[in-house]
Amino acid sequence: MSTENILYHFSPAISVFIERCNTLLKNIIRYEVKFEVLKKRFVVNNTTYPINLIAFEHKSKLGYFCSVRYEIGINKSLMIYEDDSLKELLRHEFAHYLTFIIHGNTQPPHCKEFKNICKLYKWNEELNATIDINNLKIQKDQSIIKKVQKLLELSSSSNLHEANNAMEKARELLLKYRLSYTNDDELYVSKRLIAQRKITAKLTAILDIICNFLVRPVYCFGAGVVYLEIFGRELHVEIAEYVVAFLNYKLDELWESEKKKRKGKMGPNAKGSFLSGIANGFNMKMKENITDSNALTIVNSDLNNGIKLAYQQLTTNGRSCSNYNEDSFNNGQAIGKNLTIHSSIAKNSECAINLIN
Repeated sequence: MSTENILYHFSPAISVFIERCNTLLKNIIRYEVKFEVLKKRFVVNNTTYPINLIAFEHKSKLGYFCSVRYEIGINKSLMIYEDDSLKELLRHEFAHYLTFIIHGNTQPPHCKEFKNICKLYKWNEELNATIDINNLKIQKDQSIIKKVQKLLELSSSSNLHEANNAMEKARELLLKYRLSYTNDDELYVSKRLIAQRKITAKLTAILDIICNFLVRPVYCFGAGVVYLEIFGRELHVEIAEYVVAFLNYKLDELWESEKKKRKGKMGPNAKGSFLSGIANGFNMKMKENITDSNALTIVNSDLNNGIKLAYQQLTTNGRSCSNYNEDSFNNGQAIGKNLTIHSSIAKNSECAINLIN
C-alpha cells in the first residue's frame, strides 16, 4: 500500500484514543502473549521493542504495522468503536509485529508464519473487511487552497517585485484563514514527505525554509532511515507539500549551476555552506516582508502548543558546522534572497516506508 496520501492526526481527543489503545495493547501483550511489558516497551528473548501507536486517516485501511518505525497505525475513525473491535485490530497488527521480530522483513504480509502466530494465540487472522469506516475528514476550504496555489504559481514571475508580492500574499492568506478558527479540538496532521538514510545539507536547508509556511518540520528516525515530516494544520501541510517538492529538485539545480560557475574550484564544506546560505538568504527576505507580526506570533504559538501533542522526543535541528565555506555561503545567501517558491510542478514527495496489511 502506498503511503503518499496518508495523514497522521493529532488532537486532544486523539491523544485520549491512543492512550486507550496503548492500554489495550499492553494487556494483550501481557496477558495473552505473556511477554513482559515495560512502560513503553515489551521484552522478547531479552530484547526490548517499542510500543508505538499513531492515528492516521485513510478511506478504507483499518490499520498497519511499519517495521521501519516499529509503528502500529490505527485509523482515527475507530475512535467511536468499542474495545472488542479495537482489540481485534490490535491483535492483528501485533501479529504482524511478532512475525517481523521472529522472521524478519522478508515474509509477505499474510504468510504462513503470520497465520501460525494467529493460530497460536487464537486470534482472527482476517479483519472484518465490511466494517464501516466513518469519514471524519475535515472539510478543507478548496477555494482557499486554489487561491494560495495560484499565488505561488505567480511567484515564479520573472519580475522579482511581483514574485515576492505574490508569495507574501499567499502567506497572508494562510494566516488569515488560520486565525478564523476558534475550535481548539481541530485536528493537527503530519505527513512524511522525504525519506533518506541520513540528514543531508539539502534536507537541512529544506527544513529551514519550510518553517516560513506556517508548519513545523520534524526529523523522525527509523531503522536506517530519517524522515522529513511536516506538522501543522491540514491546509498548511497540503500547501507545504508542494513547497517541499519544489525545493527537493530546485536546490539540486542551484547547486549544479553553482559548480559550473565556480568550475570545481571550491573548498571543503562548499555544498553545505552554499545550501545553508540559500536558506539564510530566503529567511532574511521573508522576515523583512512580514506585514502582520502579531498574527504570525499567534500561529507560531498555536503550532508550538500543538506539536507537544504529537512528539514526546522532538528533533527539529539538523547538523551544524562551524567550519563553513564563507564564499559558498555568501553566494548561496545572495541566491536565497531572490529565490521564489511556486507550486506549478506536480507533487513528487516520496516515502520509503512499506505498510503491511
